[in-house]
Amino acid sequence: MGTTDKQQAIFNFIKKYMIKNIKSPTYREIGKAFKISSKAVSDHLKALERKGLISIPVDKSSRGLKIKGLKMVSLGDIEEFLIDWTLKAPWWKGERIEEVRAKIMEKFNA
Repeated sequence: MGTTDKQQAIFNFIKKYMIKNIKSPTYREIGKAFKISSKAVSDHLKALERKGLISIPVDKSSRGLKIKGLKMVSLGDIEEFLIDWTLKAPWWKGERIEEVRAKIMEKFNA
């Protein structure tokens, strides 16, 4: 089942927002970005959930939206991993940046 142009735009907005801010936007933020009412936001989000693209928390917490397949990690998790990894695999072992990036992406399934 395809999405409407507006639904796709909202989905893309949510995804970009989450990647940039490491949290989901609120309904109000989505409404403001698209100049639509909170009811319209709710309707679009329900449609996206029915189509399997997002999940809406049962308690409708303000920042509880999740995108199916997008794993969010905290900056603390990344920092802890990098510190641990650099202590175990010192840079002088000659690893190239591509290998480092691959290890980070593998660790966080990104």
